[in-house]
Amino acid sequence: MLKDLPVENQQFRLLHVKIRQEMHSRYQEAVPEKLVSTPYSGKAHGGHFSLLQENLAQPVPAAAPRIVAGDNTHTGRRVRELRSLKLDFDMIPAIVRNNARRTSMLTQDEKQHILRNAGIPENG
Repeated sequence: MLKDLPVENQQFRLLHVKIRQEMHSRYQEAVPEKLVSTPYSGKAHGGHFSLLQENLAQPVPAAAPRIVAGDNTHTGRRVRELRSLKLDFDMIPAIVRNNARRTSMLTQDEKQHILRNAGIPENG
């Protein structure tokens, strides 16, 4: 099954580029570069995207995503994160907020200041 999946899915990469461009157009002046990064760009996400793309509107055996990821632990979460082929730019503030929360390079006050200046609610 794995040999049938592309090593690199161009549509998956294109979606990442579009999200990153939108993030930059919204926040390049207000948010440090390190907080404007796109999540879900790993090999497992790309493999899941390819698997779901090839089986669009068709059932996929439960074992298939686990085989693609090579694990049983995070597979369900990864697949849920790839719910749609349509881009939802409404999620961009949440991505930036999550990036800010995860970084250890900024103090809590700095994070709050950046989010406030960007117009991103701290909770959500």
